[in-house]
Amino acid sequence: MVGGCHITVDLLRSSTLVVASGPKVTLIEIGEVLAWVSTAFRSSRGGQPPEYCTPKIIAEERNNRIDCRISYVYETTSAASETSGCWYKMLNNPIVASGYPITKRSSGELGLEISWHVMSILAGTPNATYIQGTIALVGPDSLLVPTSRTATSWTWHFYADEGQSLSYEEAVKYSKNFAFDHLVEFELHRMPSRRHFVGWAAEARVNCGTH
Repeated sequence: MVGGCHITVDLLRSSTLVVASGPKVTLIEIGEVLAWVSTAFRSSRGGQPPEYCTPKIIAEERNNRIDCRISYVYETTSAASETSGCWYKMLNNPIVASGYPITKRSSGELGLEISWHVMSILAGTPNATYIQGTIALVGPDSLLVPTSRTATSWTWHFYADEGQSLSYEEAVKYSKNFAFDHLVEFELHRMPSRRHFVGWAAEARVNCGTH
């Protein structure tokens, strides 16, 4: 029982059958959640850039019940530059669930929003390092360097060279155009509470203390 509803789920060979009975409002919410989950956890049909995927619910009333089928409409996104689409390489066949709201980006941040914890896992390293005026996440064959920050967020650029190890010297080289002041070192312990975006920024911009 969930929210006064009785739900059963059957995993079939090529589809999933969900049967729910209960209050109408709750059933609508269940349908919305299933549409989002089944869209967000799909894989794209391959290649880059990633695809947009929009769920479509087709409902038909039959003998005091409503049968719903969820179908999916795919749309290829426009190709991005190596910098603005750098986050593509972090994921295997990524897909964007289209038509759903996202948290407001008050400073116009661009790119994929991702938590600090997940970002460090995908980079292959648990810790960030302060090195020559910047912060870097250096993994076995990838690295993340910051390109801009605000009082509440950081934007990062992702580099990957599969099969080739990357050093801290390379992190400095890649981030030489985005140096920050010495106070960045004291931001390390605040990273988990900040918003993080992996994408592109044309120039370093520090808004801390301006509002």
